[in-house]
Amino acid sequence: MLAGCHADLSFLACFLQATYPGEDFQYPIWWGNSLIAILYTTLMFFDEIPEDKREIFSRYNKMGLPQVLIIHVSFLALLFVYLHVAMRVEQRLPPWMTRRMDFGDGYTSIADSIVFFGALLLFVWEKLWLVSRLDVPEDPLK
Repeated sequence: MLAGCHADLSFLACFLQATYPGEDFQYPIWWGNSLIAILYTTLMFFDEIPEDKREIFSRYNKMGLPQVLIIHVSFLALLFVYLHVAMRVEQRLPPWMTRRMDFGDGYTSIADSIVFFGALLLFVWEKLWLVSRLDVPEDPLK
């Protein structure tokens, strides 16, 4: 099983094939996951680009860069586990929850909306966790 895997980009695919032998893991799944991780990371740290508005990477933050990255990677792992579980649960939901309906801007289902808002809550939770570790300096005007 593992002997047939290619050396490039396939360590994770080989690991998953060994873990879940009945599944057929394709590479486009990993391209999609990579895009999700890049988009999530970009949205998380987009406010940190201007130096005067930095909060997470400011000198007032009690956490160093390795701690911030470990927390971010942990939340990315939680996001991927959440999406994996959501895909499995969606197959067992009643049809009225998974039926795509037109809401004006596009077609979506109730299950898709629940997954989106769950991912949004995970995003907000990580942002609050990273920002709550700030040491706010005293106001020099007082």
